[in-house]
Amino acid sequence: MKGLIKCLLLPLVLLICLSTIQCQDVKLTCLSLEEKEYLQELHSVFEKTLIDHYGKLEKHDLIFNYVNDFSQLSIAEINTLFFQSFKIDTTAEEFHKLFIKYSQLPPEEDILDDDIEEVIIIGSGAIIDDKGNIIDVGDIDAIKEMTAHLPTDYYVINPNSSFVSCFLQQKSKSYKVNNLMELISVDVSPSMISGAISEDFKESEFKDELLQTYIMLHLFVLPKLTIQSM
Repeated sequence: MKGLIKCLLLPLVLLICLSTIQCQDVKLTCLSLEEKEYLQELHSVFEKTLIDHYGKLEKHDLIFNYVNDFSQLSIAEINTLFFQSFKIDTTAEEFHKLFIKYSQLPPEEDILDDDIEEVIIIGSGAIIDDKGNIIDVGDIDAIKEMTAHLPTDYYVINPNSSFVSCFLQQKSKSYKVNNLMELISVDVSPSMISGAISEDFKESEFKDELLQTYIMLHLFVLPKLTIQSM
């Protein structure tokens, strides 16, 4: 039951700060050369896919358009529009550093952040507290129906990877981006992420490379991996 509910948990806390962002060139010097190259490969596939759909625009404009569309389209529509032209190689060494199957997460990583007082499961009405205890189970039939098409196991970002450690060392000039990056390895519903980012970030803020990386991983790579494994 816990694993089933986790698929729909939305533990995303965006602390809204009124601050002006300035683009910062993020130098991931804490990554190895191979890790940098792998991350750049993912960014390149992401950018090429968006250019094929939206045309030749500045990267931040491409990503801004993508997040807005993602927040309004179904995952089936996203798959048709964006995920058909490529496949993610799950055999690469760096892939297995950055991503891990949900079932392989250490037990302590399956606990909600203490700052999250409650999490609502969309469509079912179920509520759990910050200790993971179910307060109101909601509509079990709705949960089963919503998760029937999902794979029994799926990829998430490895919270103990060198990638995550490096991401957390980087600091943007935007408090909102820094708060978001603190949740880089938290398993969150893509629809919740896209809706929150679309609502809370201005178009100019999409120039931030850390924000671009977060979006690329959570709204592009992970959804593609889930669909690819179905």
